[in-house]
Amino acid sequence: MPLEAATWLDDLVSTNPIAGDNVSQGDDHLRLLKAVLKAQFPSLLRAIYLEQASVDLASATTPDLSTPATNYINITGTTQIDGFATEPAGFTRLVRFAGILTLNYNGTSLILLTGDDIVTAAGDHAIFTSLGSGNWRMVAYFRQNGKPLADVFPVPQPVAGDAGFVLQASGAGAYAWAKKRDAGIVHGWASETVPSWALECNGATISRTTYADLFTAIGTRFGVGNGTTTFSIPDFRGEFLRGWDHGAGRDPDAAFRTDAGGGDTGDHVGTKQGDAFELHGHPNRIANSSGAGNDTTGGMMLDNNNPVNHPAFTGTPTNTQGQQIGGEGGSETRPRNNNVMYIITI
Repeated sequence: MPLEAATWLDDLVSTNPIAGDNVSQGDDHLRLLKAVLKAQFPSLLRAIYLEQASVDLASATTPDLSTPATNYINITGTTQIDGFATEPAGFTRLVRFAGILTLNYNGTSLILLTGDDIVTAAGDHAIFTSLGSGNWRMVAYFRQNGKPLADVFPVPQPVAGDAGFVLQASGAGAYAWAKKRDAGIVHGWASETVPSWALECNGATISRTTYADLFTAIGTRFGVGNGTTTFSIPDFRGEFLRGWDHGAGRDPDAAFRTDAGGGDTGDHVGTKQGDAFELHGHPNRIANSSGAGNDTTGGMMLDNNNPVNHPAFTGTPTNTQGQQIGGEGGSETRPRNNNVMYIITI
């Protein structure tokens, strides 16, 4: 039977050669098979493992992914991985991580999807492909818990006590959305326990580095700290908060507001005022025909000698000039109120 023309595996005729072909044609068939295999797999330099069970490989600084005779490798141990042993370009493996370890990002030798280190969890999977010369690229990563590799928002992960903030109707991704908030927002908090995403507004001096977002938001408006590495947060304990007048003219003493710690005075966020009672008076004029002397116990005085009108009184009351009107009250002027803790987001 004549030798078939073939380039790919599916071009080969399974019934060729036939039993009656000359023995000399056997060499031609062998050469044809070699040519087809080379054309079909031009870059194949080693075995291909298909449908093989996973094989364990201990974590190491640069583990060799070609050692296990499988495409599916289960990496055990906790040693940080900085890269993988050198393999030809295109060499690809599916990797499972049996526990927690760090994949150490490198922009050349271990290129990870996040552009940063990745801490694995038991059951996480990844696909790595060799770029040659000892360089590797991660092309996929799948977390065991189903969460994305990188959060949409850079926010804290849920911790005990935060469950109430998850939007139950929106699934696992709701947490990142619900927790997204800018630093510097002041809340009235109905608890004496500060949440993990905020600080109590107690005037504390804190690190400009640790709380960089909050420092960017409020700066030294409430206190400069040590002037270099720390700053102060507002102290709203026992205080009523007032909306910034911002030129509206509703705060008649806006221009006289005082420094709350950051150096600003006048009509600015972060300035303060002491307590005050709006100016008012109690003018009166009483006269009769009988004489009356000074009454050192205070109250109204009757005088038939030279009765006069006293204007609205604004000074310190006196019990010798007929200007004192008795009163009663507590230690401050206030509306009805309930206590909350003021907190500020970080």
